[in-house]
Amino acid sequence: MLGGETLYEVVYTDEGVLDGCVRFTDPQLVDDWQDLTRALFERGEDLSSYFAREVAPLPPPRLTTEEE
Repeated sequence: MLGGETLYEVVYTDEGVLDGCVRFTDPQLVDDWQDLTRALFERGEDLSSYFAREVAPLPPPRLTTEEE
């Protein structure tokens, strides 16, 4: 969302490569998505507490090759 007036849907191929985007300017659609984004942000957890609980206890990643 940009400036409360424009919403973009980013489109990717099945392989995960950026394929472009779709621009929306309908005021009600933009407002609805802004409201949803705001509500999700307000419900979200602080990154530091999430990291401490879910990421820090994990073993360090290890480099692998395609044969493994």
